[in-house]
Amino acid sequence: MPEALRSIDAAANAMYAYGKHAALGFCPFGVENIDGDAERFLTGAFDVVAQLTPLIAAHAGDGTMTGLLPPSAEMRTPHRIRLADVVIEATYERVPAPSLADGVINESGDAHGSVRLPAAAIVIRTDADELVVAGIGVTLTFHPFDANGERIGILSCEEGRLEPDGPGSTAWRRLRRLNGDQTHQGRHVRLEPGRFAVQRVRLYRYR
Repeated sequence: MPEALRSIDAAANAMYAYGKHAALGFCPFGVENIDGDAERFLTGAFDVVAQLTPLIAAHAGDGTMTGLLPPSAEMRTPHRIRLADVVIEATYERVPAPSLADGVINESGDAHGSVRLPAAAIVIRTDADELVVAGIGVTLTFHPFDANGERIGILSCEEGRLEPDGPGSTAWRRLRRLNGDQTHQGRHVRLEPGRFAVQRVRLYRYR
């Protein structure tokens, strides 16, 4: 995808292009002249895509990967996306979060400053109840497509990096385990606004 807009949203659009459409490349127009926040966010997005490249190549076109981008400027209900038998509900934070406890969502949407932040994610189901989630400014909850009284909870959530581990493969390096407020006591996965991150999530099912 050549000559894309080079605003801060280029970072979000790149994540969506790779995750949703398995793009082979994404290049903003005049990329060598990008600076400021647009450069910082695009650098973060490309770092995440570089980490995920073996997974993106392995899962492209098989229905286990998607990209998330706010469908409209004002989302009043969660964005619902289906990956096989799991429904993902996504909400987006495009303003800096209040400086409170780790994991607090800015539910009011009140801006703490005038900067509008990018919000996007790539979600890859690496196993029946395991996902890799990467991006910025997105909060996810998980639900069974055909519930029949079943629910889905978060067994574990880790932030880390995918590092090269031989040709075409990666190994997970955990940086920190997320719990408590960081996962809303096991109810959601949250990629904070303002910085890119990669998380590995394990789910469990219960009635």
